[in-house]
Amino acid sequence: MIEIKHRQSGVILLKVDAPSLRGFKTQSAKLAGGDFTGADLTGVRLPYADLRQCKFDNAILRGADLRYADMAGASFRNADLSEANLLEADMVGCELQHAKLVKAKLAYCRLTGSDLSHADLSHCDLMSADMRASFKNAILTDAKLQGANLTGTVLIGANLVNANMTGATIQGVQLFGAKLDGAINALGKPFPANRAGPPRRRAWWKFWDS
Repeated sequence: MIEIKHRQSGVILLKVDAPSLRGFKTQSAKLAGGDFTGADLTGVRLPYADLRQCKFDNAILRGADLRYADMAGASFRNADLSEANLLEADMVGCELQHAKLVKAKLAYCRLTGSDLSHADLSHCDLMSADMRASFKNAILTDAKLQGANLTGTVLIGANLVNANMTGATIQGVQLFGAKLDGAINALGKPFPANRAGPPRRRAWWKFWDS
């Protein structure tokens, strides 16, 4: 028997007569505040679920169906969300540090104010997503960022090799130290060499060279 309790009150939110939650299916579940720390949620189907303020730290959510779920304020530190479907999910203010989201589907997802520092989003679909969040030192190689909102997004030290930002909104985006080899900018063109690196300064004695 698996019991999921509220992370603060201890109230039982869910009981499942099974050895694990792998492949668990339900729709529009009301599980706000639930503690799923370290749980194996591989392949769960929770579309439209209320998962606000839930704790998924170190949980396994590979291939999970979380489309349209409300996960505002939830914590996913070190969680594995590889190949998860998060289409149009509300992930405002989430903690996703060091989370694994390889090949995850995050199109139209709202990530405003979330922290994805050191997260792995390689080959991730973030098309038209609201990415006004921190992706400091995150991995976004081969990520699809077409049409995404990157206004003020922190991408300091991020790996954006071969990422595609065509049509993205990039006002105020912070790219210092980011790796942009093969990346495509908002205009659909390759980023110029050394675009994100520190400015080059000419040695003082060079000014007198002819």
